[in-house]
Amino acid sequence: MLLNNSIAAATIALCAIIVCPARADESRIFLYPDQAVLQKDMELSVHEGKIRFDLPASAEFSSLRISAEDNHILRWDSSLENGSCPIPDAARLQREIAENTLQQRKVAAEASSLRTRIAMWQSKHAEDLSRILAYPSMPAQLDNAIAPLLRSLYEELAEREYLLDSLKKQQRLLQEKLNVYGDVSVQRITAFPEKKSDSIKIRLTCNLKQAGWQSVYNLKAQTRQSAVQFLHEAVITQHSGMDWRNTDIILISSSPDSSPVPHALIPWKIRTSKEIPVEYAEVAAFENTPSPALMSRRNTSPQRVEQASGTTWNLGKRDIPAGSPLHIILEDQVWPAHFVRVLRPSVQTEAFLRADIDLPEPRTIHRSKALLFIDDTASGETFFSVSGRNALCWFGSDPYVTAEMNQKDQMRGQEGLIHSRNTWKWSWEIAVRNMHSTPADISVEDPAPQQDAESIRIAINSDPKPQKKQHTLIWNRHLEAGETFKIHHEVEASAPTTLLINPGRTEK
Repeated sequence: MLLNNSIAAATIALCAIIVCPARADESRIFLYPDQAVLQKDMELSVHEGKIRFDLPASAEFSSLRISAEDNHILRWDSSLENGSCPIPDAARLQREIAENTLQQRKVAAEASSLRTRIAMWQSKHAEDLSRILAYPSMPAQLDNAIAPLLRSLYEELAEREYLLDSLKKQQRLLQEKLNVYGDVSVQRITAFPEKKSDSIKIRLTCNLKQAGWQSVYNLKAQTRQSAVQFLHEAVITQHSGMDWRNTDIILISSSPDSSPVPHALIPWKIRTSKEIPVEYAEVAAFENTPSPALMSRRNTSPQRVEQASGTTWNLGKRDIPAGSPLHIILEDQVWPAHFVRVLRPSVQTEAFLRADIDLPEPRTIHRSKALLFIDDTASGETFFSVSGRNALCWFGSDPYVTAEMNQKDQMRGQEGLIHSRNTWKWSWEIAVRNMHSTPADISVEDPAPQQDAESIRIAINSDPKPQKKQHTLIWNRHLEAGETFKIHHEVEASAPTTLLINPGRTEK
């Protein structure tokens, strides 16, 4: 109850910001991700001190608020009306279901009558047969007379049962189509103004269930143009039991099978241990999610308004029938981007395409599902959001850029005059290949070893030397088409012999 009232109050406050002064008989829908708020201005006649109007069954009576010009509404009541359905297509389905039900009853009655007749003739046949067994010729004559009758009755019964099954299947299909519209019954609202008058102008506000919207983003990596196309769709669903005709719609935001994001690097820690070290490996998991196909429909250009509490989209006047989802394009923009193929050869060989995006202005784009494309080819889906002028987006794997990490040497020994320290030494060669017909910027990443005791010493000797950022070693390079780049990577660690050490990494 408190939540419903707060949503309605917030919507009323929002009206003053984004909606022009209302005229009589005008409707607005404020659409949130999980519900809608209906605001309607009407001029009604007063009869016997009462005004009446209808609301769909999806309207929450507890959230209903009514205000009037130069008057005060004392109270209002609700009753369920069995009148005409407000949606023509749903009304037609209701009529077809009613006709189907009536026909089912007739066919079921005919089938029941046939079963009774069959039972009667079977019983009569048995009785007559028991009486005339003394007359040799009579049983055959009786059987010749009744058998065709029973066969005809059974055939008629089979036809009625088949027809009844067909009618039931048809009714289920009709009911499924009707359910798409939601509850199409009507609430009759009766309100009592304080002052007497012939007519009154009112504004009502109430929550509508079974309606909402969500953002779906299409992010298309245009690698040759160094840009990302951002397509923002609103998917509106409404099963409120009423068609929204010529209604102002305002949207309000709330606060391939493989993942498009590469495996996370495994932290490398050389640490003390209370037990004999054991080999271990950690594997980062992918998020596997299906990629549903989406369709969009253009209409008048939506107007975006940034506010402290979120973003609103004024779609203008729209016709949104109850039933199937409606897709509306809110934005279609192209952003400059720098593409980098990121390789993490300690966990996988293929590269992943990353876009570092520069937005023309600071934006807040709320987290939502995004479908990903690389040069018009679908590459997966992820969740995308932006806060500020910069954004980062992963577009999935690129099999034409690879990095193979081969261990050349791994040694363990002791050092010092009295062998006071244990030592470990690792040596790898990382071969990076660009098999594209165009150049590519690449970034090779490997975890930097970390120690948890001051007595552990670590030395890194690599050619070329990497950058170090947040415990990650990074080699950046621009590779021409078909070029191979090699990295010689060596790490040496030592610790006092009095410490049991888990080196944290074994041969790959």
